[in-house]
Amino acid sequence: VTRPRTLPALYVSFAGLQILDARTTAGAIGRGAHESNPVLGHGNQAAVWAVKAATTASTIYFVERLWKQNRVAAVVVMVGVNSGYAAIAAHNARLAR
Repeated sequence: VTRPRTLPALYVSFAGLQILDARTTAGAIGRGAHESNPVLGHGNQAAVWAVKAATTASTIYFVERLWKQNRVAAVVVMVGVNSGYAAIAAHNARLAR
């Protein structure tokens, strides 16, 4: 079955949202906000980027596995995850102002 263009586009947008989240979080922290995630709260940028890369890769991996079982669910999951990260990045951007 041919993969719709939607799913790869959602993967690309997810990767972009991960980058945006990391950058807006750094900006918010620079303005006095605090990271809620204890894994990332130490200010180590290498750790932040490693976690973001691992999150992106593992999400895509598991959604690809889901795609084989339920195509609609795979797209719905990616739309939901992207929506969540868009909200997080928007919140961080407000804090960084």
